[in-house]
Amino acid sequence: MKKNEYKTQVEASKTLLKKETNLNNVVRNDIPKYEIIKQLIVGLESEFVNLKKIVSVDFEVNDEAVEKAEKISKIAFALQSCLNVDKGEEIAVNLTWLYRFVRYSCKRIIDNEDLTYIKPAHLVARNLKEGWLNMPEESRQIN
Repeated sequence: MKKNEYKTQVEASKTLLKKETNLNNVVRNDIPKYEIIKQLIVGLESEFVNLKKIVSVDFEVNDEAVEKAEKISKIAFALQSCLNVDKGEEIAVNLTWLYRFVRYSCKRIIDNEDLTYIKPAHLVARNLKEGWLNMPEESRQIN
């Protein structure tokens, strides 16, 4: 995907976010929202592992790395779209910033072939995954 196509896609994503998309609009009633978000977070961390493997071969950005970064960015955007900043208060705001950092890291890879943010963004994804998987059962109800 070329830089101009990516910019167009980012603008489309921003428009989608403004439509106040929430998890209730896209989930089936038989799958708990916790499970859907868990799978997205596990996928986010897993895709970072794959991205690190791709760039570790020759330490430069290739087409496969760009595709992987785009996929990671889309997952982070989906997670960010699930947040309700009004009801989630401070934790939702903090998660928004974490997801934005992950997306920024991917943008640096795509636009500038900059690999310096992969490790910190992967650590964010790993910590999100650990936190989500260790969430107490009684806290898993998402409204």
